[in-house]
Amino acid sequence: MARSRIAVIGGGINGPVSAFFRKEHGDDVDLFEARESLGGACNREFLDIEGERVECTNAYGVYDMVGN
Repeated sequence: MARSRIAVIGGGINGPVSAFFRKEHGDDVDLFEARESLGGACNREFLDIEGERVECTNAYGVYDMVGN
């Protein structure tokens, strides 16, 4: 079977998973993400709340996508 060259667009939940499985099948894979980090709608932010640095996890996009 010939190797394929695959471009995966987006580093959200499904992008890296898709890239992993295509790589496992022997394809050449390039993963492209516009942001500095992977995660898409699921990411981590640090907010300054009343002078204290607080870590927040943001998963609202995934919550919205599953229809809840």
